Amino acid sequence: MTGVVLCGGQSLRMGADKGLLKFDDQAIWAQHVYDILSALKLPVVVSVNNHQAKRYAGFFDAQQLVYDSSRLTMGGPLKGILSVHVKYPDEDLLILACDMIQMQQEPLLHLIQSVNTREEAFVFCNDTHAEPLCAVYTSKALRKLYNLYANNHLHKPSMHYALQQLEVLYADVLPGWKNFFSNYNCREDLDSQ
Repeated sequence: MTGVVLCGGQSLRMGADKGLLKFDDQAIWAQHVYDILSALKLPVVVSVNNHQAKRYAGFFDAQQLVYDSSRLTMGGPLKGILSVHVKYPDEDLLILACDMIQMQQEPLLHLIQSVNTREEAFVFCNDTHAEPLCAVYTSKALRKLYNLYANNHLHKPSMHYALQQLEVLYADVLPGWKNFFSNYNCREDLDSQ
């Protein structure tokens, strides 16, 4: 299994690249989330789009960065996830969005321990809302999604639509974990913390 820090979004609502924002005036968000995943003793990569290449190269080694694949024309988080799959086709991927800066190890360990041979993806459900950017996608699931895309059968590039194509085991977010799933999309989200 490989950990993936998902940073390739446009951050339009935030007005700045979220992965490069400072966490507690020290590490950038992407590095902070990278460290969370690395503490699980997993190899970790950072998924970025091609426009972010130079900026992220200042923080990460070349082998730590995975750029969006030119084979994929869709946008959104699914492009980043499938781009990592193209580079590491036999790896299950533990995905964590770069703006989930409150995440702790306990829920992630719970996800990893949930992986079995039946389901294809392991996703937290926060009340009734799936959390597809804190999830494990097996190589089988990713192959299925990539093949659907390659054969023009992936009709929407959304993560929720992608989950509908897979056999998913949903795990409830425990009450003490709810704050870990906060993500920050705009400046107002930061101010409210």
